[in-house]
Amino acid sequence: MLSNTKRRMSVLERSIQIPVTAEIFFARAEERARLTGASFDEALQSLILSLTTRDLERIAEELMQLACGDDVEARNEAVRRVMMADDQGVEEPPMQ
Repeated sequence: MLSNTKRRMSVLERSIQIPVTAEIFFARAEERARLTGASFDEALQSLILSLTTRDLERIAEELMQLACGDDVEARNEAVRRVMMADDQGVEEPPMQ
């Protein structure tokens, strides 16, 4: 009975549109990997495709804040590294 209730709550939570935080995003990826048997990276890629640009920007900003705080130089360095990786042909998920 308890597991059935938890499953129903989980379905209900997924149906309610709430802002996706990094914590929620990674929890969903872990759950998807566990339920499907996919790797965590595959689950992340699958979830990334289902997010809106606004959600992705919110998650990126949250992760940037966690990693760099208010240190502008650290933020600039992180952005520079991402841009360099992008220029070196790192694959990005296709845009929707």
